[in-house]
Amino acid sequence: MLLAFGVVAAVLAARTSGFGQVVDAAMVDGAASLMTMFFAFDALGTLNHERGTNMLDTGAHFYEVYETADGAYLGVGAIERKFYEQLVELMGLERAELPDQMDQAHWPEMKERFAAVFATRTRDEWMAVFEGSDACVAPVLTMHEAKDHPHNRARGRSSSPVASSSPRPLRASAVRRERSLAHRRPRLEHRRGARRLGLERGRHRGPARRRRARRDAVAVGCWPALEIHHRTGDRARDALDPLDLAHHEPTSWSTVLASAWAITS
Repeated sequence: MLLAFGVVAAVLAARTSGFGQVVDAAMVDGAASLMTMFFAFDALGTLNHERGTNMLDTGAHFYEVYETADGAYLGVGAIERKFYEQLVELMGLERAELPDQMDQAHWPEMKERFAAVFATRTRDEWMAVFEGSDACVAPVLTMHEAKDHPHNRARGRSSSPVASSSPRPLRASAVRRERSLAHRRPRLEHRRGARRLGLERGRHRGPARRRRARRDAVAVGCWPALEIHHRTGDRARDALDPLDLAHHEPTSWSTVLASAWAITS
């Protein structure tokens, strides 16, 4: 994720400045960033180094996995007080009779109490109780159950019968394809755009003119030199019309190379 974000940032910087960027990323960076909160807890003196005694490592009764009557499991993560109050209410417990949520001395006994309550019903029966609430309770599903969960179905993540064990990728490509078809307009070749700006080889000698050429190339989508489609006549008052930046779309790597040669030579 850090590498992907770095690449995006580098591309944006290159498009704006005209200079290349180096992205330096390592897996240890991502792993260390995941520990930020725990290092902060340790610095504050609130982190116990014994496993299973902290709020987020199953030490707390409101952040734990519980077995139900049918041998299935529920995940509970009601950290915020308003969510915790909904949780205990739907569990059928009297809030006034319970110790303070953050009183760690009572967490072990509260875990036993919660376990006893959740063991009285099946997983699906409990989910019917918590449906539509903010109690922060979710079923622990098998891979096949997760595939058919309503959230995954709504996102189009369910796989085809041929590859039932593989989730589909997100539908970003489909969205892009629909958008591209909806906004298809006559093609503006890079060479036409380059000639219009006077960016042909030999027409931008000198640092000042080169910077202006790159700036203008950014304005019409020719830097970092991608062949583009454009919309015409839809934003008559736009200073960049008919080259509408919002609808430039890269279409050819060959044009990338040709344009980079034309602008930087």
